[in-house]
Amino acid sequence: MVINLKLIQPLDHSKISSLKNLMPKFSGLPFAPGNKYSVAYQWGTVGLMYRKDKIKNMKPSLDVLFDPKSDGGPFLLLDSVREQIGIALKYLG
Repeated sequence: MVINLKLIQPLDHSKISSLKNLMPKFSGLPFAPGNKYSVAYQWGTVGLMYRKDKIKNMKPSLDVLFDPKSDGGPFLLLDSVREQIGIALKYLG
């Protein structure tokens, strides 16, 4: 839609020096043919970690973050809204 309305311009690949480092699996995806208007800028995962010596009965699940019945105890999260939304979307399927 934004492309059809000409609200964005095609990327100038000559100005993206790191484009040569793009892994082939992230190039020419169905939603970004030829990477004309978008290109992957990061890739990876954020996992759930805990100390087995401190939390004995931990069920490794995102339930500790989202299920009010879960007794996951205190936890820390990355200070990144983008990461938290990604975790929530993963949890919701």
